[in-house]
Amino acid sequence: MLLFLAACMHLHAGSSANYSLTPSTIDTGGLRGTSANLTADFSNAPGSAGSSANLLSRSGHAGQLFDATALDLAASPSTVNEGSTRQLIATLLFDDATTSPLAAESIAWSVQSGPLSGISSSGLATASIVYQDGAAVVYAAYQSLTDTLALTVLNTHLDNFAPYAGDRVDDAWQVQYYGLISPGNAGPNDDSDSDGLTNLLEFAFGTLPTSNSSGTPALQYNGTFSGGGSIGSTGQPVVAFEPVTTGLDFRAVFIRRKNHLADGLLYTPQFSANLTFWQSSAVVPVVLADDGVYQVVSVPYPPLVGGRKARFFRVSISLSP
Repeated sequence: MLLFLAACMHLHAGSSANYSLTPSTIDTGGLRGTSANLTADFSNAPGSAGSSANLLSRSGHAGQLFDATALDLAASPSTVNEGSTRQLIATLLFDDATTSPLAAESIAWSVQSGPLSGISSSGLATASIVYQDGAAVVYAAYQSLTDTLALTVLNTHLDNFAPYAGDRVDDAWQVQYYGLISPGNAGPNDDSDSDGLTNLLEFAFGTLPTSNSSGTPALQYNGTFSGGGSIGSTGQPVVAFEPVTTGLDFRAVFIRRKNHLADGLLYTPQFSANLTFWQSSAVVPVVLADDGVYQVVSVPYPPLVGGRKARFFRVSISLSP
């Protein structure tokens, strides 16, 4: 950048509401002018400089070059929700530590990597639909200068990633077991491994939907009914009991996804005396163990179901409306 500045300067007395400057002397050799808030060296010859605590001024140069040394990209914040946009900002850095904003239209924008569907000429980055949070990198070029910027695309909807969108099952779970391209039998009512359990049940109880030997084993819980235990393995619900002063405390124990409410999963323990009539439990399940993804929970057996002793239980899995 080439700046042409006046080669001759005159120092005058000046004042405002915030300062008062009364120069002492000035001549063609360039002496100092001072006030309570400012010290400046002036000269009517090329090459003078004036400075204060808040100002650096290079004046009197007949011609001076400022070299651009770097391109700097920014976005605030550096995250963008899937399907949304984020404005990108470019700044030019000079060798004297000064900066100058650049018009977005002067930049050559491109997506270097990650889930961005594109960047407009005005520097507006558009995020793709994702099944989990993903890292993206923006690339920009201005003349001979380049820079990159990392963005994070946030997964804000659990069930909008094609080809699994809208089937009410967490897309991340489906991609984990079936890949980015659906095999056609990954829906909640499918039994992709032919083990007698639907994919919805496999999802709810933490078993593998692609292994016909994983669905039927019972869960393993290491601990007591007082809680604070650990999950040995996920699996099907079990009946457990512990001795108490009045006899035995029977519980229905089952695996539950920790984020079941966000996943839209409803777990309803039901009890029966004859396998014909089933009564849903109204008791809030007690969490016995939690590994961050799954929980082991329990509910007590009711004394009677339909006037008869409760002997059986099951857990009904459904999707919230």
